[in-house]
Amino acid sequence: MNKIPTSPPGIAKPDAKLILLIKWMRWYSKTLLIVGVFFFAVFAIRQSPASLIFAIIMSLVYYPASLYGLKAARKGYAKPAIYTIIFICWSLALAVASRGTTALPAALPLLLLPMIIALPYASNRDLLKIASGALVVCAGAVALTLHGSFMPSSLAEATLALIMLPLIIVVTGLATFGLWHVGSRMRRVMAETEVMNKALAESERSLEQKVRVRTGELEHALAEISDIEEIARTVNVTLDLDDVIEAMRSALQRVFKFDNISVFLLDEDCQCLMIDRMAGIDLQPQKRDAVLQEMISLTEDDSVLVSALKRQKALLLSEIGEEQIQLMSPSDRWAYGINPVKSVLVCPLAIGGKVIGVITFARVNDSMQLGPEEIERIQRYVTPLATVIRNARLFDESRAARAEAIESSKAKSQFLANMSHELRTPLNAIIGYSEMLQEDAEEEGHPQYCDDLEKIHGSGLFLLNLISGVLDLTRIEAGKLEVDRSHFNVHDMLSEVKMTSRPLTEKNGNELSLGDYDDLGEMDSDATKIRQILLNLLSNAAKFTEQGLIRLDASRAHHDGGEWLTFRVTDNGIGISPQQIEHVFEAFTQADSSTSRKFGGTGLGLTISREFCEMLGGNISVESNPGEGSVFTVKLPADAPGVNGKLSQYSLWPPR
Repeated sequence: MNKIPTSPPGIAKPDAKLILLIKWMRWYSKTLLIVGVFFFAVFAIRQSPASLIFAIIMSLVYYPASLYGLKAARKGYAKPAIYTIIFICWSLALAVASRGTTALPAALPLLLLPMIIALPYASNRDLLKIASGALVVCAGAVALTLHGSFMPSSLAEATLALIMLPLIIVVTGLATFGLWHVGSRMRRVMAETEVMNKALAESERSLEQKVRVRTGELEHALAEISDIEEIARTVNVTLDLDDVIEAMRSALQRVFKFDNISVFLLDEDCQCLMIDRMAGIDLQPQKRDAVLQEMISLTEDDSVLVSALKRQKALLLSEIGEEQIQLMSPSDRWAYGINPVKSVLVCPLAIGGKVIGVITFARVNDSMQLGPEEIERIQRYVTPLATVIRNARLFDESRAARAEAIESSKAKSQFLANMSHELRTPLNAIIGYSEMLQEDAEEEGHPQYCDDLEKIHGSGLFLLNLISGVLDLTRIEAGKLEVDRSHFNVHDMLSEVKMTSRPLTEKNGNELSLGDYDDLGEMDSDATKIRQILLNLLSNAAKFTEQGLIRLDASRAHHDGGEWLTFRVTDNGIGISPQQIEHVFEAFTQADSSTSRKFGGTGLGLTISREFCEMLGGNISVESNPGEGSVFTVKLPADAPGVNGKLSQYSLWPPR
């Protein structure tokens, strides 16, 4: 039995069970007081010592004890009140039983009364203790009764029975009232339990219904996600609008039923909608071609197609009757004449907030009853279609731009090739005549003309070299430069490079140093292009180095089942900054404008060298620091590809 807290007065009502206990204690104390007065009256009339003893016990022991229990109950403690009732009832039962068999009927209700009162407040364990105690006290009361009267009395048995009768009635009435209260309480609890069970059952049914609804929503959501993923996969693997429309149609048929689809795309130039696709509509080819040429002007604001486009919101015509047909705009009536339908849903095609057209879903014989959530769901299926339309348009534009660029590049290459051919003939004549005039001036003793003739000759050679470089570059870009494979000795090829490049390297007072390349073996590659690569690099080093050292090294190594040769040209010239290295292999590019003015050059040598390296299956790289010089490294396979064209970047070693 635990403390049952009560709320302060004026704030909230105390617990109903505790209020009843308080009432019990109040009635109980008053009953004890009345019984005590009754026994005092009996003693006054008949001078019975037993009556006096009972009166004193009632007034001086039981009544104060009942007031203590009442006070404890009012403070919110049920346990002291119950113990008080147990003490009074059981001790009184024993006292009454000691008067003999005549008083025993009054003792038995007193034994049961504490359990009846304690039922709403005690636990099962406490009730078991009270019941056990009641049985023990009952046995004691019976023993006292059988032993005979312990208390002397001057009252006759008839008089004693008459006196005990009111006490028996009161005690039995209290017990009966307690049983009635317990029964009422049990009926109330059972009624409340039944109500709670009904509420619980209703709650379970409601929860089950919510679970079923939620499960259905999740199933629909998963199906929608799966369908949209399938459409997205189709979008990612194709730019064919028909394939995407078919994937979308198959997915949407599981969401709602429709008979045909029409796609109208926005033409921004003429500010109109044009039919781009139709599915599920049977038209003769000639009539279909005519329909695809029709335009719906954006000025028709009363058109459902234009309205959906401008508002960027799906519009539903759930049922089209004669009245709706009469109210249609001219374009809508024309579209209805081509495809008479019972109902239609128009959804905008938008991507990134920009609308590019509309799509219609129509039923020929049935009306559409779609709610906002269903329309929103259908709109989600439509969104990927706008993406593929945009991608297809971008692809067409890029393909057209690429084709135009290819044609432009071909025209440029053809022009440069023709111009190079036309320029080389007079340049060769200028170079030849300048050499002849220079020889004649020296023979006839006119040295004053030699410097000018030398400048003419040098300028002609420079222009001829520039034109040759441009011609080579255009041929590379046009894919007309082939790999001329041959078997040659690397040592012999490097000896030729050394002989050819020595005058170039020594021109600025530089020293040319060659490494040991006796064990380089043979190559199956284009010897002419390799010589040109190395000569370009040596010429480049000589041009940007003065009074310095230029070194050419070569080595051979085995890698991934093949033989590779590495050529390295090192100089201690002006060097290249990290920012300039990024552009050093671009055509017509040098370190900066001041370098071009000071050292000259066309800026094509490194570009052509890189292209040749890639054609031969290798690559070229550079390492440099300003003021410390540069190192150009060429890596080529000993067995070059035998067709014109570059290898895949994944076959190059090491990767660029």
